Amino acid sequence: MTLPEDTILIERYRIDDLLAYGGRGAIYRAFDTSLNTPVAIKENFFQSPEAVAQFKKEALILARLRHPALPKVLHHFSFEGQQYLVMELVDGENLWQAVKRRGEPLPEREALDAMIQVCQAVNFLHRQSPPVLHRDIKPQNIKMSSDGRAKLVDVGIARRFANAQHQAEAGAVSATPGFSPPEQYTGEREASPASDIYSMGATLYALLTARRPPNSHSLLSGDATLTPPESINANISPPLARAILNAMRLKPEERPHSVLEWQKQLEA
Repeated sequence: MTLPEDTILIERYRIDDLLAYGGRGAIYRAFDTSLNTPVAIKENFFQSPEAVAQFKKEALILARLRHPALPKVLHHFSFEGQQYLVMELVDGENLWQAVKRRGEPLPEREALDAMIQVCQAVNFLHRQSPPVLHRDIKPQNIKMSSDGRAKLVDVGIARRFANAQHQAEAGAVSATPGFSPPEQYTGEREASPASDIYSMGATLYALLTARRPPNSHSLLSGDATLTPPESINANISPPLARAILNAMRLKPEERPHSVLEWQKQLEA
């Protein structure tokens, strides 16, 4: 159940509009009456003791992260048994909306410029100790701010990745059709930095072809095949097409070893 418009949370935040709704929670456009500024508020639907503890842990992790391509996490609070995360509000359309509005793929330079900024943000996340994974990179989660900078949003699903145990510090398997790698569907292998690399490759594929890639589990089972991006859009340069396919390899160990390595392929 979502919050009605004009709901006041902790005598400070006014709910103005519902921005997104899903199985994990809702995101609202809100107004901070204390600081007189618009904000985004994420509501967590899971209320088990484990889910509440995890949400609080995420808030502490994300609040210390500062990067130009990541929205700032400003506050975490509980209200009437629900958990909320207050974040910087990023206005503007997301990149999938831009593709749909134009009715055609983004120009290579424009898509590449946005993806380089996303790479820089994800590289920053992966360099934390332990690394932070986003796990839901897709065109809908990349927004262009008013000053033309890309912002990678919905960082609230991010998880820390403990290299020593090769495990993410969070529970349920989470996957977005077309953009998540096979390991996020099966749960047989934990998500890792290579998982975000797959999602970035799939995102760039979608931006440059105006098509959502096939689900990775269908590619893995042989029920679907991945059409090379340059076969759909002849304007994609061969080196960029190779970089996209490198990122979308089905086995994590066959993808670029780091975001920085993949970024260098994009810039070659």
